[in-house]
Amino acid sequence: MSRQEVQSTLQYVHKLLSAHETSFLQSVRSLRKKLNLMHNGTVKHSSSNTGKNGTSMCLPPNPPANGRMLGQVFKVGHEVHFLCNSGFQLSGPETRECLDSLSWSGEAPTCKIVDAGTHNIATSSMPTSTSPSPPPASAYVRRSHCIELEGSMQCTCEQGYSISSQERGSCTDIDECELFRMTQTGRLCMHTCFNTAGSYYCQCPTGYSVNKDNRSCQDVNECERGTHHCTKEQVCVNTFGGYRCMVVECPRFRNASYIKTSP
Repeated sequence: MSRQEVQSTLQYVHKLLSAHETSFLQSVRSLRKKLNLMHNGTVKHSSSNTGKNGTSMCLPPNPPANGRMLGQVFKVGHEVHFLCNSGFQLSGPETRECLDSLSWSGEAPTCKIVDAGTHNIATSSMPTSTSPSPPPASAYVRRSHCIELEGSMQCTCEQGYSISSQERGSCTDIDECELFRMTQTGRLCMHTCFNTAGSYYCQCPTGYSVNKDNRSCQDVNECERGTHHCTKEQVCVNTFGGYRCMVVECPRFRNASYIKTSP
């Protein structure tokens, strides 16, 4: 691979990672907004739920390496939630609660790298994509259109085909994916290029869709599209290539009442 090809590929990867980061930050802001609405919906609460040292706050827990923590309120009865970055799987509890003893429930979770050969995380939350069966071999070879001009035959082919070097009367499909790789820098498709009879198409990995340029990929936000399977009691959080269903519980205060702020 030439230096120009490497630079072009790195630019594609940088662009994709930037888009992923923006999508994830938008999901985090959306979840924080919902958490704030639920917290502000508390009409009254008891102030007697304090720790032995006179404070009602736990020490802020550390987010896992290669992951993030959602939640900024560390009072007794409040919860924090943990998510892992793309390519990592959460090991341990997704949620930890600040207890009366001013310690967090459960063990600190970690984010473990996912083995691509056995990756099956959240398969129910992400649509599957399969490659169509290739067309029959005859579809890649077609007859040319020939006319006689000044005593010689002039033959042309349909778009996506070229005159066969072996037989002048036939046209052979052009493999655009291979042709681009051999003659151009960069990549024709950001993810996978499939040659078809007379054309080609780009396919994105599961959880992503092809952009309007028909070459690059963008994350599918199942939460915004309403294609997730989260229940009414759960909050949908978009992730790279999928989504997570998070359970958010209101703080457990004595003698407290709550107002529902969202459907």
